[in-house]
Amino acid sequence: MADTKAKWFRTLPESVYALGAAAREYRLALHTAKLGISNTDPTRTHHHLGELAVPGTPFHRPHDVALVSVSDLYTGLEKQVHGLFENAARAYAHGAAWAIKSVLEGRQPAHVLLHRERGQYLFMGELPDFREGLARWTGGSRLNSLREDLIFRESARRAADSLGAEQDLEAHESAALAAALDSAEGLAQTAYDYGELAENALHFAIDRARTNRLPKDAQ
Repeated sequence: MADTKAKWFRTLPESVYALGAAAREYRLALHTAKLGISNTDPTRTHHHLGELAVPGTPFHRPHDVALVSVSDLYTGLEKQVHGLFENAARAYAHGAAWAIKSVLEGRQPAHVLLHRERGQYLFMGELPDFREGLARWTGGSRLNSLREDLIFRESARRAADSLGAEQDLEAHESAALAAALDSAEGLAQTAYDYGELAENALHFAIDRARTNRLPKDAQ
């Protein structure tokens, strides 16, 4: 434990990197699902018209049945993996932000702290504002822009989830749901982009912190 604490400046970035790696796996799976849907689209795929004689049906085309079945599987996979990618990307963003905030406050955590429930990461509050703490870092302006975009999209996602859980929506509520879903579009990629840039900012924050307390870390 003591050795882990002494090497916090290695294990903390590794913790953030692992969150990014997880998000990338889900993103790759999402791309695979989308490609599968495209490859089984009957309007874009050459399908064979050969039929079978199957009692009880006027005609049976096995290739068409296969295309529809596989397309349905990929469509279900796309929906499931999109949710996993979005949650993992948000974990990457919030985890990296938590790590930066900890370092700027003078703490030395060995790992990122995030809560999970029912297979999903939980997020408490908005991302911290690092304009002052990272004022000397060249990527600060871009990070703040992504932060504002991410906060907007996360707010839209919460509104969409809340409205989507209601039964028998009124016309104005349905319109609000559609608007919220539209605003939340791209949340996963925005969160990933923030996490990726924040991961770089974490290295800057750690380097500065270690420079300020170098004699202690060097022991």
